[in-house]
Amino acid sequence: MKRDFTKIVLYAYPRLEALGEASAQAAQNKAALSFLDRRDGYRAARDVFDEFAVAEELYALKAAVDELLLTLTDEERFLLGYKYFRNTQAGNVLPCSERSYFRRQSALLCRVASRLTGYGWTDSRFRAAFRGYAPFRRALFAIRSGRERTIAVRRMRKELVFQSSSESGDRRFPLSTSTATNTAAAQARQMSTICNTSGDLLSSLVPSPSVSPATGSDGTLR
Repeated sequence: MKRDFTKIVLYAYPRLEALGEASAQAAQNKAALSFLDRRDGYRAARDVFDEFAVAEELYALKAAVDELLLTLTDEERFLLGYKYFRNTQAGNVLPCSERSYFRRQSALLCRVASRLTGYGWTDSRFRAAFRGYAPFRRALFAIRSGRERTIAVRRMRKELVFQSSSESGDRRFPLSTSTATNTAAAQARQMSTICNTSGDLLSSLVPSPSVSPATGSDGTLR
């Protein structure tokens, strides 16, 4: 399955059951009011059938994602839950750098796409099932037009903190790249002062720059 189709599935996952129920209810409403439809009976019946078909495919899609999640590690489920399922528990610490976080998310998206294909959710099936489904069409348009952030819930700065694998304990890092850079520069100046009287120890004493959370310009995590 394509990456953008996979993103739609993941963003929609927490609401797939509710969306299926809504489509099923819409089908029942159309059937009940079909006597008011001025079109021929075939078209009215086709609309009802299509709504039921969308509902069934939404339920099937949720079942596939449910099964897929059982095959993932705790960390992989956490990554998906944080980015796509709107799990926003403050104070989470991820044992990797910010750059590694984005690499892991990208690799995980590819694995999820591959496994959904293995469960029968190919590009052609996804298109056939939801070609006229408005919520997915709007989500796809947002993703392909560079407005994916309008789909996801906005994140506060402190909801996720990165911790390099070389650090121990529960140390929290500065909350922005500029803060991390300024901290490292201040530490370098302090070490330089020490080295002027105690020998050239700078290379062994200056710590690596701290890692910051992945935040956007408006303070939200993407």
